[in-house]
Amino acid sequence: MKRMIYVLLLTISAFLLGHAQSSYLAGNMRIIQEDTPEANLTLEARVQLISPIDSPVEDSIPVFWGDGSSGWLLLLQETNIPPDLARRFYTNTHTYPARASYTITSPVCCFSEMIANLDPGATMPLQAHYTILNPQFQGTNTTVVVSDLEETGLVNEPLSFSPTPFDTDNDSIWVSIPDLDDSFSGYQPVNVVDPGGSSTLLVENPLFGGTVWDSPGTAGQSYIVPYHLEEFRNGQRISNVLAYYWLRVASPTNANTTAKPNLKVFPNPTSQTLQVQTENPTQWSGVLYNVQGQLIQQWAHLPADGQINLSCLGGLYLLQLQNGDQVRTERIVVR
Repeated sequence: MKRMIYVLLLTISAFLLGHAQSSYLAGNMRIIQEDTPEANLTLEARVQLISPIDSPVEDSIPVFWGDGSSGWLLLLQETNIPPDLARRFYTNTHTYPARASYTITSPVCCFSEMIANLDPGATMPLQAHYTILNPQFQGTNTTVVVSDLEETGLVNEPLSFSPTPFDTDNDSIWVSIPDLDDSFSGYQPVNVVDPGGSSTLLVENPLFGGTVWDSPGTAGQSYIVPYHLEEFRNGQRISNVLAYYWLRVASPTNANTTAKPNLKVFPNPTSQTLQVQTENPTQWSGVLYNVQGQLIQQWAHLPADGQINLSCLGGLYLLQLQNGDQVRTERIVVR
């Protein structure tokens, strides 16, 4: 008996050594239903995670499908985000036995030690609650997705940010910050860890997720803000997801760093050309993502005249522009 236990422990140790856990900075889950009411009740779960580029890469993460079964979400794509971050996408499908509401969860381990308001190694409990083929919304459907997972703010200044939620089905969205004190071991709200100014972390615009923190007081720290993204159709809540947003607080090095860049992107909607109006466009890089979070185009430096040509089909896209610690995300409609 002792020998069997010893062999089992060796096996578990070998598994853990061969499957080093990544360290994550942020993440969210999205659920996609593409079947018609007459077909199999199949959902696809897609998870987006951001981690330091030197973090170990897991080829799969666990998922509990909410009907008593479990499985794995498989690594689909890995994209480097300059200069030292990686965005990883995991996905898989599951067929359900009946029309009902299901809670899909993925307990991803572990948050990076860079995060100040979490205990090192705390698990990231991604979750989506989804109703399949309710009579009020027959047909295809997708949950709300968050593509912009990082914002940078300055010490002792109000920090305005948004998870940039959007839904391809044009359903109503409601954004809030949930209380995770009892359900999320090791988590502390941003206000508690770094109260800053008036200790306020407030979603000022629940329809678009516009949030204000007034204001951070500690330089050089990263924080996690959880968002609860609810989706409504015909007056009924049809899905909701829990997403984690990453904030970095940087200390200004001179008086000019507190000024926000004067940057405009137009026309929007557009056909195939965008104009980025700002001082010194070549100092900015650009990345264009589709609604699935897939990389479509990227520019190491914008042209001197700020005009960029798009090579994509019509639809909804996210344009992320970056100049050092300054990041701007614009929702772009291409016709």
